[in-house]
Amino acid sequence: LYKAFNLLKHDNAKTKFSLAQDPDLLSYNTILTAAAKCSKNNNAKKFIRPVTEACLRLMNERGIKGDVFTYNARIQVALASSTTEAYDSVQGHLSKAEKEAIKLIDELISDPTLQP
Repeated sequence: LYKAFNLLKHDNAKTKFSLAQDPDLLSYNTILTAAAKCSKNNNAKKFIRPVTEACLRLMNERGIKGDVFTYNARIQVALASSTTEAYDSVQGHLSKAEKEAIKLIDELISDPTLQP
């Protein structure tokens, strides 16, 4: 996952594979989806969030706006971290991860320019 992410930084992929353009939304979504799948593994959880955040930062720096797939991966990563947090089922409180996932869903729904 780190090797794939490092290809997105700077012009690494462009130079290494003689690409005509910088990584696009599909490139970033591929890494985010891989991170989401890895987040189900307890041993991988410690590095998934930093990879996800760095990927989103690079997207922002390059002016690449996320789509439904981007949000789906982000929600999966957020929910995967909820297993390590306390959950008060008696009073129905949401964990920090669940609140983050709900916030992302609200953000996704409220964006009229986002296409499925």
